[in-house]
Amino acid sequence: MRAYLKATTALAALAAAGGGVSGVAFAADAPSTVSSVQIEEVVVTASRREEKMQSVPIAVEALSAKSLDQLGVTNFSDLINFLPDVHDAGRGPGQQAVYIRGISTDTASIQASTSAGASPSVAIYLDDAPVSLPGHNLDVYAADLERVEVLEGPQGTLFGASSMGGSVRYITNKPNLSEFQVSTKVSYAETRNAADSDSLEVMFNIPVFKDKFAVRAVVFEDTAGGYINNVPGTFQLGANAPTFSGGSGANFNRTPIDNNAYVKNDFNPTTYRGARFEAAYQINDDWRVDVQDMMQTLQADGVFQYNEALGLDNVQRYQPDSLNDKFNQAEWQMKGKINQISLVYNGSYLNRKIDQHVDYTAYSNVGTYVVYYTCASSGSTPSPTNKGTCYTPAMNYIDHQQNQRFTEELRASTPSDWRLRALGGVYFDETRIYDDSDFVYQGSVPAGYVAPSPIPGTPQTNPNQRGPGTGFFNDILRSEDQKAVFGEVAYDIIPNKLTASAGFRYYDQSVGLRGTIGSIYGECAYGAFNQVVAGSCSPPPAGGVYGVNLDSKLAGKDPSKSTGVIPRFNLEYKFSPDVMVYTTYTEGFRPGGFNRKGGADHGLVPYAYGSDNLRSYEFGWKTEWFEHSLQVNGSVYQEDWSKIQTSFFDEAITNTT
Repeated sequence: MRAYLKATTALAALAAAGGGVSGVAFAADAPSTVSSVQIEEVVVTASRREEKMQSVPIAVEALSAKSLDQLGVTNFSDLINFLPDVHDAGRGPGQQAVYIRGISTDTASIQASTSAGASPSVAIYLDDAPVSLPGHNLDVYAADLERVEVLEGPQGTLFGASSMGGSVRYITNKPNLSEFQVSTKVSYAETRNAADSDSLEVMFNIPVFKDKFAVRAVVFEDTAGGYINNVPGTFQLGANAPTFSGGSGANFNRTPIDNNAYVKNDFNPTTYRGARFEAAYQINDDWRVDVQDMMQTLQADGVFQYNEALGLDNVQRYQPDSLNDKFNQAEWQMKGKINQISLVYNGSYLNRKIDQHVDYTAYSNVGTYVVYYTCASSGSTPSPTNKGTCYTPAMNYIDHQQNQRFTEELRASTPSDWRLRALGGVYFDETRIYDDSDFVYQGSVPAGYVAPSPIPGTPQTNPNQRGPGTGFFNDILRSEDQKAVFGEVAYDIIPNKLTASAGFRYYDQSVGLRGTIGSIYGECAYGAFNQVVAGSCSPPPAGGVYGVNLDSKLAGKDPSKSTGVIPRFNLEYKFSPDVMVYTTYTEGFRPGGFNRKGGADHGLVPYAYGSDNLRSYEFGWKTEWFEHSLQVNGSVYQEDWSKIQTSFFDEAITNTT
């Protein structure tokens, strides 16, 4: 977004913060002498213990609450501007894939990412709860955060599957048991040649029973004004589009459409609304319980790319584009000590619903089979004197999706000041993704097609016959289950100088894909040139059922009923309290999955694919100079990635990604 007022503020904060490097901030009351200006000390839990960021022997970046405020960070798109080596790709808010250290491949389109896309290569955490999902990354609004941590990967031993590229962790402020606190943040921004933006955030913390029980709440609303214009235009199926054979498109009357009903300036506003409620109870000196519930709605209209041929920030869209993304995340934690052993139990439950509409009209000029379901002839070969008709090329994609994820983790650790220390735990994860997505080809209605339905007996998000014009649909249940045991042991070979550590993660995971892939294709008779013969379309079999039964097709084909061990070895040496070097070998992985059209064309497409694996060799350093006023960190690494999961589209094999 070209919010110039906001950008100016962020740059001023960046200059004051010494370049925005990893949680850098100056103390507000520091004298103006160079020697007294110090980098803010940030405590992180990247190693599952509370440690100073400069003491953790891995590559970790962190932005503290102060830095987040100074830099104007509110959402994920803001966040990655200030995180080295972290990038995203996607269609806009709530639709990004995150990449760290270049561990990325071309992803499936947003229309296929849920039903058939690979699992993420970067794990997203809200506190200790993983919330990453394929295709639609959870876009958490940065309200009342203590910090954001970025752990460069792989981080498979302590953070499990999908941490092969690394992990991004949103750490929230917890209830303060002793102080009453209230804060309000209000912002307004004007954007040149675009709509205005505004936000409001209110937080309060109440120690109901001082030092014993407290509650904390934050509510927020943030609207970023649109800046992309949907300008007037017309669209017609091209005479030389790939769907026509030998330039036969000239033998059809191709119906043109316009976008007059959807023309609008600044048509891509984004609004975050939500609240987070937390409560903490100090049972005794050793034990504390925290519970938290966060609710958020992300509403994003329009698109976030523009067509250079139409001018800066201009597009032509012929159907509505909108995203309504709601989630509720409940999390609970109990931590304490038994003798000198620290115990932490975390649990979480995520319930998320996504409703999305995407203009799919442009597919008319790239889809090989478009003519089959939007055009018709009189029964003979279309010719200049006996033309067929191609009906409206308007197309849209409609997705209704629900995600559910339940996780539990129990960790135990020895004191961090022991010469020989250890940490270990067990982890359980159960994820369910219900995807009901329709590809609507509006021209198929006058062409005579009947919409299909799911196959009886399969899992169904929507058991009904699809609406008019639905040419293809997914009604799929995708599941991922994981169990793991992990541990790490560290020993100070030379106290305060040389430390060696080793860790592992044993995992047992499985992935499932069930449901129906339905289509109108094949339900009509075809004449010459494979054009639909007018009036020859009959009702689909079994009351509207036509498609692939994934339950039957994939029976006995389990790609990821797999187990494995992920190791980690680390050696660190401190030349002084402010200068440390380290070297690390570690691995990462992510679950396998199913191909949506496995078995196509005599088995060229496998039904299933297994986990990929990443091996990393790294040498790094963390240093501070001039009385902690200059911080210089870095790393050199080599990563070997095998059995890479990637999505591609090759119609010589199949017409499905």
